[in-house]
Amino acid sequence: MVISDSGGRIDHGHHESQATRALHDVVAFDDAIRTAATKTSARDSLLVVTADHSHVFTMGGYPSRGNNIFGRQTKIAHK
Repeated sequence: MVISDSGGRIDHGHHESQATRALHDVVAFDDAIRTAATKTSARDSLLVVTADHSHVFTMGGYPSRGNNIFGRQTKIAHK
């Protein structure tokens, strides 16, 4: 049973430097895994989640807590 192929879109977001897209697709992938877990039995099913490779997701600079990670930084933390 295939629940979703949304995990493949995470990679596209990374390659195109679209952090918002990548993060939203991570949430969709997590939702798909949760759905699969609720539709199967841990007693008689094996749930396999795979990836062909990964990317590093970093946020550089010195942002203050509370900044919106989907937009421009509006406040800079003081050291």
